[in-house]
Amino acid sequence: MSTINNATPFHAGPFPNNDILQYCMQFVKPTEIASCAQVCKSWETTMQLSSLWWHLFDQEKIPHVEGHDQTTAMQDFKLIYPMTYSKKNMACLGEFIGSVPNLSQEVFDTLMTGMDPYEPEKKMSKTFVVVVEPTHILRLFHQALFDDLVKNGDFDVKTAAIDSLKENGLIIPYSVKNLKILGEHPLNKKGNGLVFNSNSLAILDQYNTIAKTVNLSIMRLEVPKESLNLPYLKQKELLKKYGQAMAPLCTRLYFDLGEVLTKGTCPDKKAEPLSSYTWTSDELQTDASHSLILGGFSPDSGLDFMLDEINSTVHPSLGSVPYVNAKVVLQGSP
Repeated sequence: MSTINNATPFHAGPFPNNDILQYCMQFVKPTEIASCAQVCKSWETTMQLSSLWWHLFDQEKIPHVEGHDQTTAMQDFKLIYPMTYSKKNMACLGEFIGSVPNLSQEVFDTLMTGMDPYEPEKKMSKTFVVVVEPTHILRLFHQALFDDLVKNGDFDVKTAAIDSLKENGLIIPYSVKNLKILGEHPLNKKGNGLVFNSNSLAILDQYNTIAKTVNLSIMRLEVPKESLNLPYLKQKELLKKYGQAMAPLCTRLYFDLGEVLTKGTCPDKKAEPLSSYTWTSDELQTDASHSLILGGFSPDSGLDFMLDEINSTVHPSLGSVPYVNAKVVLQGSP
């Protein structure tokens, strides 16, 4: 029986040399690396190349750490990837489009070493998530989705001819309205439950902001109990004490929507003894100052939205999700 050794053309497995092996490894998914490393010594060595891990940041739309280079790429990726909400999480909506900015060194250090100010016994790396929001979302042309975007979304049909859209796909601007529509036309979805409460969806039509750049932020996974049952302004003061703000509607909707479609639930849900609802930073000026609330998800009723007066609404289930731009230093207990 013959043996294969490093002198044969097959010492890189099915590839004739290591250069071709390294090129092909650019298309490996993060979840496949451990299996590839078990093929042979040559593949195991390739799986540790800093260039491979550096490429994975761009492939998976994960932010590089400001000031870091390829020498720490593998270590950084293994730390950041599991706690980042980006391309893999939003694949049920479409393909992520946009160039991802760097995560600041100060934010990275705080996430890795800081303790959650709302639950000091827990690390921030376990209770916060890095959120990467695209500028556009790409979808293959589908007539029903196209019609909905033109009629109800932020989508300018004049920018491209129909034939071109059918060939190249729909490049959909990232906005609240379009997230709502994509949530109603997902590529895949777990379970048969509702995504949205249809009775409250019209509220989202009042928000018209369209993303111009990729947004990189840090957001807490759940509403902190400390913020519950406080007036709106008191909740803002609480978050400000820790260098944070209320999460914007678009960011929280993006996160909750992906969770509902991939897992069948989200942190802002109905539960016993208390359900979870969160204020957002999106305020409207009508006869009184109002801000949007979302939460109370259940498969039977979907994710709910409501506008309430910020000066009068207090409830034991209503709090605020802490949020901070990634370029702002997070304040946590070291």
